[in-house]
Amino acid sequence: LRRQEGETPVEHAARLRAAGHGGLALELLAADYGLARFGGIALTERETRRAIARARSLARDLPRSLEG
Repeated sequence: LRRQEGETPVEHAARLRAAGHGGLALELLAADYGLARFGGIALTERETRRAIARARSLARDLPRSLEG
């Protein structure tokens, strides 16, 4: 499920959604990451807490691999 080399966070989220995984939570997390990492925009404390909660939920709910 890792992001492929050269794949943007948004592309990664779209690939996982196309495979039937991730959904809106992953796309929102990708958007937050993209803003903070590549857009130079600081997330508010509230946005950061929501992003962390999304990441924890996704780590628990997503399969370890799309293979098999």
